[in-house]
Amino acid sequence: MDKINIRLAFSKKGRAIYISHLDLMRVFQRAFYRAQLPLRYTEGFNPHAYLSVALPLPLGMESLCERLDFGVKEPVNLPGLPDELNRLLPEGIEVSSAEIAMRPCSEIGFVEVSFGAETACKTERLNELFASPVFIDKRTKKGVSRVDITTMIKSLDFREKDGLILGKALISAQNPTLNPEYIENAVREYADPEAEFRFTRIALLDTEGNPFDGM
Repeated sequence: MDKINIRLAFSKKGRAIYISHLDLMRVFQRAFYRAQLPLRYTEGFNPHAYLSVALPLPLGMESLCERLDFGVKEPVNLPGLPDELNRLLPEGIEVSSAEIAMRPCSEIGFVEVSFGAETACKTERLNELFASPVFIDKRTKKGVSRVDITTMIKSLDFREKDGLILGKALISAQNPTLNPEYIENAVREYADPEAEFRFTRIALLDTEGNPFDGM
């Protein structure tokens, strides 16, 4: 039997940003079951569906560019799949496309995020802060390490509009991974303890910095 791997592109917004990664997997599995998709399962005593989300999203963060891969045993109606699933998914999770997965998600090199911040800092102070090494505590598999997060930031731009600080950042997605919330942590530690950021994941790029269109 040929293996068919399907990749969904979906967004996660509104109240859905508080659905955890594990619960998100359960949400999609229930939707797949109700849609009667011919899912492919592992073998053995405890079979489970081939299902994975690229770059699990931090809880409470919005995204416009999530990717989910799953395996099926036979071809399905890809053009009609987004509408069929959207009728079954909760508010805030919306599938925009379904295609055969052609590129491995390991080729995702960078994540682009936009953000809005409430802070007493001016853009000049923020740009100055990240123009030199910024060391903060970062959780790793070995514990907590003091690392320079600027080595994981390809670009970072701050601008002011209507009293708010807005901006975009292009950060390392994998090996190493940088949670954009560490940018907020750095501002709080070095400039404004009361700073609050709200991030939205808006694009995925490959290791060469090109859009990861690879479905």
